Amino acid sequence: MDDYFSALLAIGRRARIQRNECLLVNAKHSRSALAVIDLATRVFGAKPIAICDDARRAQLCANLGATVIYRNERCLPYKLKKISGKEEVRVMIETEGEPCIENVVKW
Repeated sequence: MDDYFSALLAIGRRARIQRNECLLVNAKHSRSALAVIDLATRVFGAKPIAICDDARRAQLCANLGATVIYRNERCLPYKLKKISGKEEVRVMIETEGEPCIENVVKW
């Protein structure tokens, strides 16, 4: 329950995500990432892009409606442009407390 409430506050109130807007989510291990993806697709009509590093987690994210990018891929701007039409996103959700999103931003 806390995961969904935190996700609702982050993407609904803080980020004010809009319908059809893309957001980047670090979905490496966190249950919060799955809650963010679920709310983004079902409640807000957004297009989450999940960064994963294993096939099982990627499948979970895809089942919830996210487009999956594997963490070790170096061509993130190209992938983002292919998915969203832009090379950048306005909202990035870091659920791990790791420098994963920092590394993504550097790409």
